[in-house]
Amino acid sequence: MKPKILLIIDDDPDDREFFCEALKEVDESAICYACKSGMDAIDMLTSAQLPVPDFIFLDLNMPVLSGKQCLQALKKIRKLEQTHIIIYTTSKLTDDFSETINMGAMHFMTKPTRLSELRDALANVLAENWTLVR
Repeated sequence: MKPKILLIIDDDPDDREFFCEALKEVDESAICYACKSGMDAIDMLTSAQLPVPDFIFLDLNMPVLSGKQCLQALKKIRKLEQTHIIIYTTSKLTDDFSETINMGAMHFMTKPTRLSELRDALANVLAENWTLVR
């Protein structure tokens, strides 16, 4: 079975590192790519500098190109049609949840503060147990 490919798009370097470390603890074969902005991610995905990810985790609160703007752009990239996009944010606003799901996000996940919570969430995402992802 081929390894799962995940991309995290987040302007916070600590959050990117935390995410990739947790992923490796859940699945050593998984490949974690990280982009510091939506613009970088879109540029790298459209120029084929990144392989097509199985899952994209997208922060909402980023400078220049917000997570919602990035989501709109990602949904227009044909090769990402089978990629699950998960909003990965500190926001707990129901409006953000509703709006991003209506825009095509697969799931909305509030960033966990503990490594164990993130590991559990990532294990459920990789298994596509969406009802268990928080």
